[in-house]
Amino acid sequence: MPKPSKTAPRKRETLAQEIQRRLEAILNYPRTVGSSAYVQSQAEYQEHFTGGAPNKADEVLKYARACLKDGPMDKMIYLSVGGGDGSELGRAMSKGGFGRGLLVEWMDPAVETARKLVPPLLRPGQQVEYMTGDVGQKHDLVQAQLDAWRREGMTGMLLSAQAVLHELPWRADPEKFFWGKLISLFHPFDVKLFHSREPCLPGCTDGGAWLAPVRVGLPFLDGARLCGAIKLVQEHYLSFRKEGLDIAFQGKVLDLGNECQAPGPAVVEFLHKFMRHWDARHLRHEMEECLAAFDPQWIQMHLNDVFGGAQHVSVEYSASQGFRDEYHRLQVQARSADRLAQLPVPQAFCWIKAFHAGGRAAAGRPGKRQRPAAEPAKVSAPAAGAGPRSDTATEPPSPGGAATQIGTVIGQVVAGNLNIAGDQTFQVPPPAPRRTRRSATKRKPKPGSLSIHAEKVNIVHQLNTKTANL
Repeated sequence: MPKPSKTAPRKRETLAQEIQRRLEAILNYPRTVGSSAYVQSQAEYQEHFTGGAPNKADEVLKYARACLKDGPMDKMIYLSVGGGDGSELGRAMSKGGFGRGLLVEWMDPAVETARKLVPPLLRPGQQVEYMTGDVGQKHDLVQAQLDAWRREGMTGMLLSAQAVLHELPWRADPEKFFWGKLISLFHPFDVKLFHSREPCLPGCTDGGAWLAPVRVGLPFLDGARLCGAIKLVQEHYLSFRKEGLDIAFQGKVLDLGNECQAPGPAVVEFLHKFMRHWDARHLRHEMEECLAAFDPQWIQMHLNDVFGGAQHVSVEYSASQGFRDEYHRLQVQARSADRLAQLPVPQAFCWIKAFHAGGRAAAGRPGKRQRPAAEPAKVSAPAAGAGPRSDTATEPPSPGGAATQIGTVIGQVVAGNLNIAGDQTFQVPPPAPRRTRRSATKRKPKPGSLSIHAEKVNIVHQLNTKTANL
């Protein structure tokens, strides 16, 4: 959760005044978006998020140390995508001991700040480079830098993308960007780590309650004004006609007096705007981002292909502490529309983590799950003095289904039509599966069935004796 700017005037106001002011800013957004009050410089916006960067670096380092068993990281590269002013990268390099670091950030003021902030934090032998621009546009330069460090002896890479992936739905071809521009950077390395914390589609672990229609209420607000703000946020994103946004945000917005009923993701998107903006300039940037429509399971599918399977990739859902604190401070009340049960704080954030080491994982075709390779057939070792077994593993024939086949083989051996060398064996094909009776009661043996079974055993004995004498 961003903190208020140091330069913003601090006014003492009651909770009622604050709620009214925040809601009024959203309702007035379409009429005043072009005014000077909504113009915010990159440096002013970046100031909101500087304080949380060290905490993000600590989370990444905790995960990396757990994966690497607290081993040294001097042969690892720390790639920070969208890392702002370098606060995260500087702390990771200082506390983690990474050999190389690379910051890719699109805002010029942030990169210039990083060039001054990071170098004093480095240890002897560490090296950091900085690139201004989008990682998709700078892909070739990033790849060239990583290849150069790999030739210098770097064996692994950790990619940290904090609050970056949720912007993928806004790209022209998000799958091509994620697979071709971002994940492809991992391929040359044997040790791979990925860590990302993102706002996401809510309700993935609470039974889907926040994906269904939700009744929401705020103190000191009537349902009509609250519905007006939620509907404005909903229509703002539906106007972009982006796949995923339509599915998440579509639905009726109903005034229920002191409450408003609306699609769960649209309510969560409104709460992000309502709780996160501190002034009109910050609200403009928030309205340019969509936070509650990002589905991390789509990213997980791609990471499974690169990191060697689902066992190496995890997605954890939660609510950030800042979001949770504001939710309770502003006294938000939410209930399910069908059962009217009180809903918990929406788990509107996720942690996406992946790790693979000890060889390069095969890169599968993007967007498709790879079929696991079939395990080789297990063949038991032949007994002493016996000939080699066949490489084809088959189930042993059942006594009832193979009697005719065994009798045919015996007849061919006796007639001399089947020549079997002393170091060879043969296998009878398994019988066709028989239908089983549903009755749990045992059938009584028919008269003479025991003698038939004894005859089958005698045939098998004759076969073994005949083949041993050949």
